[in-house]
Amino acid sequence: MKKQLILTIIFFSICSLLFAQNYSLNASYQLGREGEYYGISASKWIKTWNNEKVIFRGTAGILFGTHWGDKSNISDFRRVELGLESRNTIVTGKDFFNVINVSYLFVSYKNYNENNLASMKNNGWMFSFGFGTRIISPAMVMAKYVWGPQRGIRLSIEFDF
Repeated sequence: MKKQLILTIIFFSICSLLFAQNYSLNASYQLGREGEYYGISASKWIKTWNNEKVIFRGTAGILFGTHWGDKSNISDFRRVELGLESRNTIVTGKDFFNVINVSYLFVSYKNYNENNLASMKNNGWMFSFGFGTRIISPAMVMAKYVWGPQRGIRLSIEFDF
């Protein structure tokens, strides 16, 4: 029931972003101490200031991944992120920007313990800070450091529409 509710919320969030103006689609790869994750996200511009030099955005995304190390018995990892992001270009100009993000994570995975499969959750807050540059309009690349339940470095490519 909860899984269907979360998937429904994600579906409607992404659909609402698809019909909005000034939205972005993002493909990302995150490498951390406990594993690696691949995912997609969408964001919508909520408010801009100073001729689009400061952009405040709402974000929604889903990531899938693998774990290693002390959590090597984890499989079927999923993470849903809902958050707010600020992209600032005041100092560096439109082609270079910094990104500050705050998100809440809904994390679920399956854990194998002594031939038993148990579903686990590890929800929590995520904060990230990074830099990006526009390659060719509308594509840009970003690198961020992420703090939270699965911290690490996130590399992404984003397309503005």
